[in-house]
Amino acid sequence: MKQTAYTRWTIPGQVDVDWQVRPFAETLDDLQVDLQGLAPFATTGILCGCLMQEGETLQQDEVWSWTINRRLQGLLAVTHATCGESLVLTAQCQSPTCGQLMDLPLQLRAFARSEDPRQVDLHLSDGTQVGLRVPTGEDQRTWLQTRTTTNRMVEDLLSRPWDSQTATETRDAADALLAESDPLTTLEIETHCPECGASNLVPVDLEQQCLCSLVVWQSRLLDQVHHLALAYHWTEAEILAIPASRRRLYLDRVMEVWQ
Repeated sequence: MKQTAYTRWTIPGQVDVDWQVRPFAETLDDLQVDLQGLAPFATTGILCGCLMQEGETLQQDEVWSWTINRRLQGLLAVTHATCGESLVLTAQCQSPTCGQLMDLPLQLRAFARSEDPRQVDLHLSDGTQVGLRVPTGEDQRTWLQTRTTTNRMVEDLLSRPWDSQTATETRDAADALLAESDPLTTLEIETHCPECGASNLVPVDLEQQCLCSLVVWQSRLLDQVHHLALAYHWTEAEILAIPASRRRLYLDRVMEVWQ
């Protein structure tokens, strides 16, 4: 029987419950995830394939309904299980007299969050208060499909219709509140250039960084399938039915012959 090694990652908003997480780029389903397409769709495919909760696989409708925060936590969990403790981001020094490239290690566990608010209270300057729903993957999908404007996005999240006279104020206040409630979506990391010592504030899109790292692993899996198919004439399905650890042993032997 094929054995899969699972790690664990705390589920935001749920006390004493962890996801079981397997590495990405091990199965046929992993090859079918389109990592070159729109990020929310790629993230959903990865989470459905690599996360389990209390021994049960996840359905797409459920994953789409998660807040953006929970979806990002799931993606961080899969990236951690696949790539290890850290990712290395390459950034350019912002000093006009430098411009050198620098490495910025991202410790994935440092971004783990236990909170998962579904709604926050928005306080406006006129003293009124309105509920602001935290966006979900389903919101992202709808907005992408309908090419929704920023104002309409905010209106979708409010618990009651907004006053058109204060639309700009409401939108700006909502943006600020959402960024405060989930700072990982507007993440900036301060670092110093090792070349000139200048302070840099580097914007980091964690979802995009995780997806880019998983593209590399998906490409490696394609290479494995390619080499083993050439050597043994096995089908893609037959190759991917072999546990990853044993596939590597076959691949090592193939490479020894080809060198």
